[in-house]
Amino acid sequence: MTQEENPFSRDQWAPPATRSLGLELALIDAAAFIATAMASGLLGNAATQYVNRLRSRNGVSKVAALKTEVLKALKTVKRKPHVSDGDLSNRVEQLFKDIDTLR
Repeated sequence: MTQEENPFSRDQWAPPATRSLGLELALIDAAAFIATAMASGLLGNAATQYVNRLRSRNGVSKVAALKTEVLKALKTVKRKPHVSDGDLSNRVEQLFKDIDTLR
């Protein structure tokens, strides 16, 4: 890839034009963290605080987007033959219900 084709080269890089793009990338990173923590069984207060903060700052729609990203990430982290997509979806739904009750 040449420098002209690389949008992240030092000469051509510019920060995201909108705050929402940064938020979308943060959601993907947070989803990967939450999915890994769920798979290991070590989900702590950080995930709960992140979801609650996201809800208060950006609304319910961003929490729904995070839930979708967590499910996507969990499918890659916890991919075992005996674990169905429906089971993973149920686990994510239960996690977010639990977080809602702790609010």
